[in-house]
Amino acid sequence: MRISSTSTAWVSDTFFWLFSSAPGLGSARLCFHYLLGALAKGYGMTEVSSAATIAAGNVTKPGSVGIPMVNTVVSIFEPGTETELPIGQRGEICICTPTAMKGYYNKPEETAYLLRRHADGQLWAHTGDIGSMDEDGFVYLDARIKRIIIRHDGF
Repeated sequence: MRISSTSTAWVSDTFFWLFSSAPGLGSARLCFHYLLGALAKGYGMTEVSSAATIAAGNVTKPGSVGIPMVNTVVSIFEPGTETELPIGQRGEICICTPTAMKGYYNKPEETAYLLRRHADGQLWAHTGDIGSMDEDGFVYLDARIKRIIIRHDGF
C-alpha cells in the first residue's frame, strides 16, 4: 500500500526541537519531549533532497518516523525487487518524490542502484533501510540492508 500525504501538521508550541540522527534517540527523545516542548521527528536522505516523512504535534505515534510529506509517496518493497509488500510487513523503504536527485556525479552504477524506474512508471529511491508501514501510513524504521561509513577522505 502506498501512502501519500496531502496535508500539513502544524506545531503551535513556542519551542520546537528537531534532531537528526541514525539510529533514533530513544529515551532521550522522550525526555526532550516532556521537558522542553514540541519535538518533531522525520526520515529522509540527501538523495531525496529533504525529509520524506514527518511526525509533529499530534500527528505522531511512538516508534514511528511519521507520515509522508506533501507530494511524497512512501512504500515498502521486498528488498531488491519491485514487489510492494502489504501493510505491516517489513521490507525496504522506498521513496517517490519530485525532489529526488538526478544522479550521483559520474557514478551511473550507484545511481542505477538507488534510483529505479518501476513498472508503474515512477522513479523510486531505494533507501537501503528496512522498515514497515502501519494502516494509518506511519513509517517505522528498524534496520539497514548494508551499513557503510564513508570517511572524510572518501574511504
